[in-house]
Amino acid sequence: MITAIIAYAVLIPFISNYIGIPEKGILGTFLIFLFTMMWGLRGGIIGAVYSIINLGYYIANSPHQIDNSFLVLGTVLYLFIGIALGRLLDVVRSQKANLSNLLESLEQKETNYHQLFDTIVDCLFVFDINDI
Repeated sequence: MITAIIAYAVLIPFISNYIGIPEKGILGTFLIFLFTMMWGLRGGIIGAVYSIINLGYYIANSPHQIDNSFLVLGTVLYLFIGIALGRLLDVVRSQKANLSNLLESLEQKETNYHQLFDTIVDCLFVFDINDI
């Protein structure tokens, strides 16, 4: 997976010479998505910075006159996507780990309860207060 992401990142500057502006934005966003899925918030920021560098390279070497506001807007959008997606993914992964630990703790408590209940030698009645 990592080699595929690196290969994709290396190919983007070469592919960018042959595609239009919307496709460049899609490629950059997809790269941010891949980096974020691999490394969370750090990956989102790294992917955004790499996409911004590619965007700046394209604008600097473009045969057409491109307004600098395109670079500013692209930079803000790439950073927002990278940071927001990375943060969201980190929170989801953290919650998943917390739920996994909680489930493991609950299973251990259930096992302890069953061991306690099975080792009681006295008579034990279990009833609901509403049934009285």
